This record gives sequence, structure tokens and C-alpha cells, in this order.
Amino acid sequence: MSFLAKMGWRAPALLDGALGTMLFQGGLEPGKSTITMNLERPELVLEVHQRYIEAGSQAISANTFGGNIRALESAGLESRERDYNIAGMRLCREAAAGGRVKVAGDMGPTGDFHREFDERRIAGIYIRQAELMMECPPDFFLIETMFDVREALTALKAVKMIAGDIPVAVSMTFNRTRRGFFTVMGDPAADSFKKLEAEGADAVGSNCTLTPEGMLELYWNFRSAVEVPVIIQPNAGQPELIEGDVVYRMEAAEFAEGLFLLAQEGAEIVGGCCGSTPEMISLARERLSKLRHHE
Repeated sequence: MSFLAKMGWRAPALLDGALGTMLFQGGLEPGKSTITMNLERPELVLEVHQRYIEAGSQAISANTFGGNIRALESAGLESRERDYNIAGMRLCREAAAGGRVKVAGDMGPTGDFHREFDERRIAGIYIRQAELMMECPPDFFLIETMFDVREALTALKAVKMIAGDIPVAVSMTFNRTRRGFFTVMGDPAADSFKKLEAEGADAVGSNCTLTPEGMLELYWNFRSAVEVPVIIQPNAGQPELIEGDVVYRMEAAEFAEGLFLLAQEGAEIVGGCCGSTPEMISLARERLSKLRHHE
């Protein structure tokens, strides 16, 4: 059964937008890990999830992106690894309770730039986080913002060992160069996605860094390389630092139109990354409903 069928979705499906952006708007201190809000401001995390549901998201991502032990160590938060991850999953599940909205177990990179890649160590990191998240199981795992295909593949294999029948999707982050689209580690897009599909990813795609326009160009670059559903979650413009605050200037209607164009070209699952908001997702829902109406 395909990923979309398991979720009960018809393409194009709509995910949520940025969690961190909304938490910073709600008072999260700059430079502080978003995962701390699961314990310090759980009501704020719950509110953000609920706003995305009200906006029309068909899945919401748990606030567990920075929950692997290596990322927590970098932030000095490793002592509460279990609490942060389980609280994040429970808050997401609570927000989605009673509806058709799916819960994504969100997992991010370790943050290490690997000169000598230790597959066993990296696998252990993701197994450890996945086991914690399975105490309140997601409907699917979303491994995202990956910039090293070796780490992405290792995370995928590790999480699939724990997930059982729960689907696992992987999203990577690319930069546009004169030679095409590559991660900061030099991994080309199409080749990376072929490897992930071959390793059993239920869906693949890209998030962060690129705007909707850039993501559309990236999508054309790799779409023919894979058969599994594609997830695209662009940024709402490029970040600007204004008086100490990170600002994204893209208008909601422009962002929603960008998601519409991506879906129109065939991207099965779309959503937002940095700078995107419930307003943008709501407008995207309206645009996508018109696309479905004309199928």
C-alpha cells in the first residue's frame, strides 16, 4: 500500500508550516532550542498545533526535530532527552485527537559535519530517539532537513528497524548551484533520492533553504528519478536579520500560490518550512481545493 493510501490522503495533501517561527512569535528566546517549549510552554506548543489544524493541515509535526541525543548535547539539554521527546509526541497527539489529522514524528539531523562517518554511532542515535517516540507512536516518521545522504540513509534504516509498519519519509535540504542542486556536503538531489527510495523510504522530498520558486526548479530536477510520493516544504522567502529578529518577507498569498504550482506540477504532499504560518497554510488549502475540484 502506498504512503498516501496508508494516510488516507488524495494528492495533493497539505502538511503544516513552521513550528519554530510560531514558537518564536509566542515568546521563545532567540537561540534557544524549540524542543524546550514542550516542558516550559506546553500550552503554546499545543496552540500552534491547533492553529495549523484549523488552517487545514492534514498532518502536524511533533516538536521533536531537535530531539536526538547529539542535537540535545549541543544545546546542553541531554539530561531531559526522554521528557522532551515523549512530551512532544503527546502534545501533538493531543492536538490531533478526535480528528482525521495525522501525526508526524519529526526527526532532524545530528548537526555534525562528518569527516569520518561512523554509521554504527549515527544509527544508535536515531534508534534511541525513535524508541522514545514510539511510546506515543506517530502515524508516520518524518526525517527532515538532512544535508548528508549518508546520515539520511543511516537514519532511515535505523528508524525503520523501530517503526514496524509505520511509514518513514525522508526530506533533504539543497542549495542551488551552477551545476545543479546539491546539499552542503555535495550530495546531488536526484542521486540522493534514488538511494533513499531504494533503501525503502515511503516518501522523499525537500524542505528548508529554498523558496517555492526554487523548490519548483528542484522538483523538475529530480521528479523523474523516483516513483514514491514527493514532499516539498519551502521557506517563506529568505531570512533577513532585522534588529536582532529573523524575518521572512514573503506574503501569504504568494507562498500559497507557490504551493499550488508545486502541487499542480505533481508534488503529492506540500507544506511549509521556515517563516511559514497558519495563514499561509490556510490560503494554500483554499488554492489546493480548487486544484482537486478540477481533477
